[in-house]
Amino acid sequence: MKCVELNKKGQFELWNKTRLTELRQLQTCEDFSEYCLYQTKNVKMGLILLEPYERTPFRLIKNNFKLICLSGGDAITRFSHGGISLLMFERGEYVSYNVHKKTMINDLQNIGKNLLVMALIEYKGMFSKDGGFPSSLQVEIPIFSGY
Repeated sequence: MKCVELNKKGQFELWNKTRLTELRQLQTCEDFSEYCLYQTKNVKMGLILLEPYERTPFRLIKNNFKLICLSGGDAITRFSHGGISLLMFERGEYVSYNVHKKTMINDLQNIGKNLLVMALIEYKGMFSKDGGFPSSLQVEIPIFSGY
């Protein structure tokens, strides 16, 4: 997985006014619950399917999580602090986010020409330390190969 910083933290000059309005009106209860397929008290697993150029709205996230790219593809994510990152995935690569004792607000947009399929694993409670490094991306080897 490759990550390219497109916009630095604190810089909102390049942001679309629609995105800024959406961010200001965010409801604090929003999370990835509509993508959930399985949930226990310690983990939530879901699937995000994004058609070309489709995006998720901004979400408030309170737990560490991993996004595993099941299809390969490119996405942009925008963060509430102003940062914008380009994420380029090969099939099976994943990124870990650590939001332990914090919150994170971001969106995810497929910028490719093909369907983007992402598995989401959110760690709650005692498993929350397994998410990665604070406010950074952790690149890891693919979880599967040979397909």
